[in-house]
Amino acid sequence: MSAKVCQRCSGKNDVTEFNIGDEKHRLCIDCRSKFLIKAEMGRPPIGITRKISLTLAQEDWDWLDKGNRSKTIRTLVHNERLSDERKGGL
Repeated sequence: MSAKVCQRCSGKNDVTEFNIGDEKHRLCIDCRSKFLIKAEMGRPPIGITRKISLTLAQEDWDWLDKGNRSKTIRTLVHNERLSDERKGGL
């Protein structure tokens, strides 16, 4: 019986085979640690980030601060775009 070999570094230290979706992986303990840390870092991107300055009345900021400010603004932009598309604009 041959020893399992890591597909990344050819190491033989605690090599494990596992699947992620349809992809099969064979990694040693060191490469698994690096792989899992890299795979879990940060949120998946949902678009392009641009920094803006926005002036609103205090009550509008208070309303936005009740929830997720970015998500609320994305939803408002999305809904306005849908409305414009239905009207045949922009």
